[in-house]
Amino acid sequence: MPVILGVLALIGIVLGPVNPLMVTIRHERIPPPMRGRVFASYSAISQLVSPLGIVVGGFAIAGFGLTPTAIALAVAANTLWLAMFFVPSLRGMNGAA
Repeated sequence: MPVILGVLALIGIVLGPVNPLMVTIRHERIPPPMRGRVFASYSAISQLVSPLGIVVGGFAIAGFGLTPTAIALAVAANTLWLAMFFVPSLRGMNGAA
C-alpha cells in the first residue's frame, strides 16, 4: 500500500497542472463567440463523467479489491501522462494561436 500511495502522489503532482493549463489553452484558442458553447460542453462532460467514475470505481473495488483497483488506476494515470509526450499537437503549443 505505501508504494501505491507513492505512485498516486506522483500522479497528483504530475497531473495537477493539467487543469489550469487546459483552461488557459481554451481561453487562448477558442474564439470569443464560441466560448460559451465550448465551456458549457466541457463542464457538462466533466459533471457527467465524475459520478460515473465513482460508480465504476466502486464496482471495481467490490469486484477486484482495493489494491488491484488502485494499481490499475495508477497504471492508467501514468500511461496517460506518459502518452502526452507522443501527441504531436501538444508539441506545437508554444506556437501562435
